[in-house]
Amino acid sequence: MKELKAFKASWCGPCKQLTPTLESLKEEGHNITFVDVDENMEQAKELDVRGVPTMVLLENGKETGRL
Repeated sequence: MKELKAFKASWCGPCKQLTPTLESLKEEGHNITFVDVDENMEQAKELDVRGVPTMVLLENGKETGRL
C-alpha cells in the first residue's frame, strides 16, 4: 500500500500554498497523511525530515520517494 506523508508546519508559507492541492488529492481517494512537525517531532525525526514542506512516499512502510 502506498502512502504519502506530507510534513508541514502552521507557520510555513509554502506549506500553506501546497496544502489545498494535497487536500484535493486526498478527497479524490489518495492516501495522504498530514504531519505537523511542531506537534509530531518524533515522526519527523524517524523519517529524517529536516525542513518543511517535505513529502515522503512510502510503499509497504518503506520509503520510495521524497520531495
